[in-house]
Amino acid sequence: MLDQSASVIVKRKNIQVVFDYCLDNRIETRMTPRDMPEEWELEFNVSDIMKAISLGMFLKENKLELVGLLNTSTIKNS
Repeated sequence: MLDQSASVIVKRKNIQVVFDYCLDNRIETRMTPRDMPEEWELEFNVSDIMKAISLGMFLKENKLELVGLLNTSTIKNS
């Protein structure tokens, strides 16, 4: 699971909120544009478990859902 990264897809109007949170908490983030004109994918590189938990709580409060964290085929096989 170490080679998997957490990412979230956000609309352009919500990028600033997530970006400010990452700056305040010193979380490395990579932004890439999506096919849709107003959507961006933010990929997080979190090395500390406490930062990961607080990031998850922040995303839940802002009604944002993680994508790309776990592969569903590995869950079905276990």
